Amino acid sequence: MTRAELAKNHGAAQQDLDQVINFARTHGLTVTEVSKARRLVSVSGTVEQMNKAFVVQLSNYESATEKYRGHEGHLHMPKDVANSVVG
Repeated sequence: MTRAELAKNHGAAQQDLDQVINFARTHGLTVTEVSKARRLVSVSGTVEQMNKAFVVQLSNYESATEKYRGHEGHLHMPKDVANSVVG
């Protein structure tokens, strides 16, 4: 199966992609990648932008082997966008 066939038969609906892209852009986030076939919209932004967009508080964490940025609890977004998002 080609990537085009995969996107056509199993990819994200363009309307769903558009909703997620619009949500990201209205919150000042930069859309870095979109793939219909992979059902993917990747975004980047500052910590402040992410905190506001997803109603979350990002923090720095450290384990015995690494340092990382994360959050506790759930991410939040409008229901019409959330219905299009898996993870």
